Amino acid sequence: MPGVPSSRGCDACRRQKKKELVHRPTLLPPLGSSAQVAVISRLVSALEVSDPRFDLSVYGSFIRDIPQRLGSNPALDAAAASLASTLPLVLRRTGTDDYDKALQPVNRATVPMLQEYGRALHSLRTALCDPVAIKAPNTLCALYLVVVTQGWLQGDGGNLPSHGEAVAMILRSIKRHRQSSWGDFENSVMSTLCFLVVMESFINPRINLDDNLWEMPEPHGPITSKDEPLNIDSLGNRYLAHVVKLLREPNVYQMELVVAYHRVRLDRTKLSALLATIPATPCPDDKAIPPISDALCRVHLRWQTAFGMLTLVAMRIGSVLSTLVPLPECMDAFAVLDLPGDLHAYRDDIVDVAGQALQYYPLGSSFMPLCLLAAYFSLSLTDGDANQRTHILRLFSAYRPGVNLDRELNDIAKALQPGRVVRNAHIASPSTVGCANEDSGYSLTASNLCTIL
Repeated sequence: MPGVPSSRGCDACRRQKKKELVHRPTLLPPLGSSAQVAVISRLVSALEVSDPRFDLSVYGSFIRDIPQRLGSNPALDAAAASLASTLPLVLRRTGTDDYDKALQPVNRATVPMLQEYGRALHSLRTALCDPVAIKAPNTLCALYLVVVTQGWLQGDGGNLPSHGEAVAMILRSIKRHRQSSWGDFENSVMSTLCFLVVMESFINPRINLDDNLWEMPEPHGPITSKDEPLNIDSLGNRYLAHVVKLLREPNVYQMELVVAYHRVRLDRTKLSALLATIPATPCPDDKAIPPISDALCRVHLRWQTAFGMLTLVAMRIGSVLSTLVPLPECMDAFAVLDLPGDLHAYRDDIVDVAGQALQYYPLGSSFMPLCLLAAYFSLSLTDGDANQRTHILRLFSAYRPGVNLDRELNDIAKALQPGRVVRNAHIASPSTVGCANEDSGYSLTASNLCTIL
């Protein structure tokens, strides 16, 4: 009827309705690019592997949460892509084809791997220079993935990777922005990086553990041993940082070092008793018969790692104590120590654990080269055992086949000579690389730092 409004509405209403239909947002999130989907697929496939030799969770349980965080942080996206592209390097010289049928092992880094790594470095540097991005936990995770990837790329033919100085500087900056809302993922990444820095500081005197890093979150997962029958307090970040401080000024803290030495020895005894409960019979080729189940393998690997790290700490303390002239008030405490005998026993333990840990090569036993370095250094502080030296070098070559052993190990030994203590060798920001250290005359130049900066 004329004058009665039609349900179709006027022309303006129809045009507006048509525009809304065209621009209506979809209820499903858009899929990422094909490259990002490929990265997620590769990471998810790798994280499903339960074989201890290739289990990425040895780098931290939080690794399993990374795929769901992709797409929210350019630095994390680039770091994950770099990690995924270098996975074939993990399979080199393992003689295995059961990891991933579509993933063929390679013996050296390819051009695409290096290109992805270059993109990851560029994205990480950009994030670290951004006052907003540096506060993001995903940037911290990207830093850790770059550290892991650089170790894989460096592989068997290069120098031992050293990231501790750069990571310590970055951690000091990030800790200022740490938020109370951080959850398990963020704290786990932070504590894992702190543990990496503390452990490297035992053999790298240029790493400065300042007061800001003393109040570190305790690590989660296999490092703490809090889920084990016995709690190993000596493996806590705070206590290890305390031991490093004592080692930097041994003449000042002689009695404290003796106390720390006894504490570490006691915890080593606890872990040794735990390891003895797991059957692991050595084979003629120096490898060990694996425990029955994957679950038992993971427990064995966790306790092996903890025992190896505690033995490293005991060797470092014992090596320093063996070079000291006891103060009058410490004479009695030193008199009951048998440091040459202890160091000999520690080296035997490292050789035994390193031989058994070969069954978990490459990822599950990634902690062993550091322990073998400490064992090699301790040889120079006693009469030296030719058989032990031979075993250590042979095992080290099994873990790092292409490394020039004498050059690498002697460089570490020189850096750890008693009395060679570098104080205040810290970096305030990436722009201050090259600042001189007044105490030691040491200058931090670009060649001394890892490529993260």
